[in-house]
Amino acid sequence: MKILVVGLVLALVLISGCQTPYQMQGLGGGYSEEMLGLDGYIITYRANYKTPDTKIYGYLHKRAAELTSRIECKYYAVTADSANPHSANSISIKSTSDKIRVIKIKCYRDKPRGNIELYEVGQ
Repeated sequence: MKILVVGLVLALVLISGCQTPYQMQGLGGGYSEEMLGLDGYIITYRANYKTPDTKIYGYLHKRAAELTSRIECKYYAVTADSANPHSANSISIKSTSDKIRVIKIKCYRDKPRGNIELYEVGQ
């Protein structure tokens, strides 16, 4: 019994000392999404405090590209971001001990006209 407890404590110490990897939401953090209509998503990434924001946003954009491709679109635009709380399109999140970052995206099959910052899937 002691060996099991020591092993669990050691595993928790090792897990807590690492950055959160790219993964579906689980005990150690990860991504989740909610579909908005036929062409949009809210994507959330929960990570531990050791994971830099640049890595978290890389994970968010990787998931955005996967979801965009899944619905057979070529482009997506970030329409709201939790990192910019003062913008008109901000997303508010509750404060926790984890880092939680959120983006809202809109997907496009064809390149839309206008001055929209787009990300091309596969580029």
